[in-house]
Amino acid sequence: MHVLVGTPGTGEIITVVYRNGERIFSIAALVFCVLIALAGIAPDDAVTDNIGALVGVILVTTPAIWLIIAVMQAKVVVRKDGIYVRNWFFSWWVTWSAIAELDVDDDLVVVLNNGHHIHPSVGGGSIASALRANRKQRDLHDRIDGARASADSALEPIAEQQRRFGIWRLIALYAFFYGMAGLMRL
Repeated sequence: MHVLVGTPGTGEIITVVYRNGERIFSIAALVFCVLIALAGIAPDDAVTDNIGALVGVILVTTPAIWLIIAVMQAKVVVRKDGIYVRNWFFSWWVTWSAIAELDVDDDLVVVLNNGHHIHPSVGGGSIASALRANRKQRDLHDRIDGARASADSALEPIAEQQRRFGIWRLIALYAFFYGMAGLMRL
């Protein structure tokens, strides 16, 4: 059973789908960027402190870390009462009755009753998936369609979109790195 705080819906979670390659690469890139940032703000006795270089390192690495964290959060949560699609900067909560169809070509597309298309990041196409006949996208389609077939569609059609830019996370990252730089130089 997955515990996902802040995920809409009240029904039981059937499955949570992540794009494993992106998550592994994101974790490695996150560790690398944090190490670069910490190495860049650490005082060095052999080199005189240059406030411009310190600020530059923080200004460059912090947005990269912010973006990597956004990529890591992409997922699709399939529940008994609907699906929650979390992309890099947007998320959608869609009840089953609001979904007209699921389409798989190069990537998975959730087509709503009002004609709007949702492209889950975890169902996106790539050259690797195309070479494998889009197995990942078809598997995601089958999981969602299977849950949809056994779901309670008596709920009213709801399709909510939220923007999740993570501005507070960016501010917190800047505060953390500038705070670490200040503490290291005391």
